[in-house]
This record gives sequence, structure tokens and C-alpha cells, in this order.
Amino acid sequence: MSEQGIDRTSHPRPETQQDPVPTYRAYTIGPAGHIIASTLLPDCTDDLAAINAARRMFRGYVVEVWDRARFITKIQRSGDA
Repeated sequence: MSEQGIDRTSHPRPETQQDPVPTYRAYTIGPAGHIIASTLLPDCTDDLAAINAARRMFRGYVVEVWDRARFITKIQRSGDA
């Protein structure tokens, strides 16, 4: 985990992906560890853009970023270690 609260253990996009267009979604995680909200990130064309969009949109929340069934990263709340 980096000092910015981003878990960089993402999974690479498979080479044989049938649909090459990513569909990113951010999931807000509540205090009990359950998903409390889901938001489509439609303008993101790569992993880094999706991570940055989620960080801007959900400051102060724990957020997971996914590309369909592929986990990208988990962003911790600011100040969490």
C-alpha cells in the first residue's frame, strides 16, 4: 500500500479480453466492509484515469475500483494507514 492510500496490487487486463473497452466502476465501502454505493466511471479509458477519478469523487471514503470483474485497486480514506 502506498502512502497515498492506494493498494497497487491490481490485476492486469487479460490479453484475450473480448471487449477491449474498459467499463470502470467505483464501489464505496462502508464501515462494516460492505458496498454502500456504486458509481459508473464512464469517461475513464485506462486504470490510472479510473483511479484518479475515484479519488477525486470519493474523498474521505474507502473505495474499490473495478473494470467489470477485474479488481483494480482499493483506495483508503485520507489519513488511514
